Amino acid sequence: MLIIPRKKRRRRKIKTINIDGIAEKYYNEFCEALGLEHLSINEKLGKELIKSVLDMIITSSSYKPSLNVLLKRIDRHRRKINKLISAILLESLSSLNTEQLEFIINYGEEVIIPYISDLYKYALKHGREDLIGYLQYLWDKYGRKSSIQCPKCGFYSIMPDLSCIVCGHVVSEEYIRERLGFDEKFNEYLSNASVARLREVIDIGFVLVSDIDIKSPREKIDLATRIYFPIYLKPYEISKIIEEIHSRKLPI
Repeated sequence: MLIIPRKKRRRRKIKTINIDGIAEKYYNEFCEALGLEHLSINEKLGKELIKSVLDMIITSSSYKPSLNVLLKRIDRHRRKINKLISAILLESLSSLNTEQLEFIINYGEEVIIPYISDLYKYALKHGREDLIGYLQYLWDKYGRKSSIQCPKCGFYSIMPDLSCIVCGHVVSEEYIRERLGFDEKFNEYLSNASVARLREVIDIGFVLVSDIDIKSPREKIDLATRIYFPIYLKPYEISKIIEEIHSRKLPI
């Protein structure tokens, strides 16, 4: 029996798009479309930004879209692209001028949150009170907004360690007590907490306070949705707890 050898099929080579080549060829056109000429960045960073944008908007690895198609895609995805550019600028630049700062704050949205402290300092340095106001809006919308406003920078950004995550200012525990209305919440807690909880609080010596309630440190707390501040009890507050327990006719 004669065996005829099969001819090997030639595999078709799949062409891939040369993003580097496109970025190089249409550098000026993309710079204008993306507004990079106003950001005072060098050509190396400009090309990096353009290649990142092209990587986002080119969806096929084999079909090479025309310049006109790419520019239309840039317009269509402008919001996402501006956030991408903002993120790359924040990662790449060691300092920001006024134009770069304005672009990042105006278009960065949630990507600016990890850099909120640096951006606040740059806004102060450049005397841009208007940008500080918008930073406060972005923090309230995307950041971990605190119930306590910092008396120095105005952001709602005082954390449980009593420091401001934006400007670094440290407040006193008395400031926290006053802002949270601690006395009223404490009296309510005395009336509603079980004797077991009250005994826990005496043993531990402090409570956790949010804008809406007081918790024993041993209670289960959802820290992802609400910020609690540790408040150490004063001697007269410990005495009030003991009196409350005695009033319920249960031995301490």
